[in-house]
Amino acid sequence: MEGANFLDLFAGAGSVGIEAYSRGARHITFVEQHAGALRRNLSLLPKSGYTLICSDIYKSSFANSIYDIIYIDPPYGVYKPEGVLNWVGRRELLAQDGTLIYEESARVQAEWEQKPFLPTKKHRYGDTLIIYFKRSA
Repeated sequence: MEGANFLDLFAGAGSVGIEAYSRGARHITFVEQHAGALRRNLSLLPKSGYTLICSDIYKSSFANSIYDIIYIDPPYGVYKPEGVLNWVGRRELLAQDGTLIYEESARVQAEWEQKPFLPTKKHRYGDTLIIYFKRSA
């Protein structure tokens, strides 16, 4: 995590990105369409430590940014995981040796292997499924 460029998609109140910053991430990009609570919580970080994009992810621009870690936590059952993963993959947002983490309801049926990503670990916590991905070669 130390020195990582971190992307928090569907950031909500920002708790994951703020935690990443507290663990040494260099810069956090938060993307959240409804950012009221997130704006309040960002007062905990220095302005140089983050970028806030208040937009739907599909309308967001990332200006050729590459991220070491991407955390995706959409509202459960609202966005199709295949569509989100495909969108991230087409934009080449994940560094070659980066990690993508996707959180979703365990009830959602999805095809998790989406180029250019390969699932490497899956953890289930009650109704929550967390899947770790690496880029495929």
